[in-house]
Amino acid sequence: SSQELIRITARTQMPNHIGQDYLISCSLSISGANLRTMRPILMMEISTLSTVFARVNQNHSKNPDAEPHWSGLSHLLLIVNFGSKPSNNEADFDDGDFYVVDGGFGGNGSTEPIPLPIKKRESYGSGLAPAQTIIEVADLRSIPNTLQPRTYIFKYRRDASQPWVVNYMFTTAVVFDEDIEVSNYFTSTNPDCLFTNTVICHKLVLIDGEMARASIVNAEFKLLKGGEIVKRDQLRSESDRIECLQRWFQIKLTPEEIQGIHGKKTEIVSE
Repeated sequence: SSQELIRITARTQMPNHIGQDYLISCSLSISGANLRTMRPILMMEISTLSTVFARVNQNHSKNPDAEPHWSGLSHLLLIVNFGSKPSNNEADFDDGDFYVVDGGFGGNGSTEPIPLPIKKRESYGSGLAPAQTIIEVADLRSIPNTLQPRTYIFKYRRDASQPWVVNYMFTTAVVFDEDIEVSNYFTSTNPDCLFTNTVICHKLVLIDGEMARASIVNAEFKLLKGGEIVKRDQLRSESDRIECLQRWFQIKLTPEEIQGIHGKKTEIVSE
């Protein structure tokens, strides 16, 4: 089915997996890559497909109880419609069958497409069980002088007993290639940006028939399954990280790519 197609391809995050059978969504954090080459390849029965920007809550991981501290427009996702096109030019998504497809947010992202909420109705998706994700129509009355298209909030919680944490907000405003170039340049070059200070890699994998998430953050590898960390390794050298990338993420670096991290703050310096 159309929804099944998106569910599969929303899990396809790595650049070397791009092919003609995949519809993908990538964040702007992929090492300064040209994201125009990572746009959807196959459009099948899609009526409309929109690229939209998001502002990430920079408190979402380290200080989730605090008020959101919004980034610039540094995240990219897709809105896909398999139904009829909207009856007017307003991007309110009240007509048709619209889904958010975001394969690039990482550990707290959704593992399947989430239907966009209509009006004030909440819309639930799924994270890696027992985690959950949700998209709500945002109430921006607390933000003065706000004039923009309808805004949505993406939230996450580790399980049903935990409070919701705001991950990011996005609007339905149009995005041009030039906008992507500006944002991508910032996230790949600014010395204070998360992605120039941190090596991050996430992938969903099957372990004994169950979905799990493999991740590398700098010099630590973790495997999360059923809400529990089932494997944790400290990567003590660049050789360890290169081996881990190839084993768990099927990323084989060239000699030039291996040399590229030398001298950078993200290099693992062996003792």
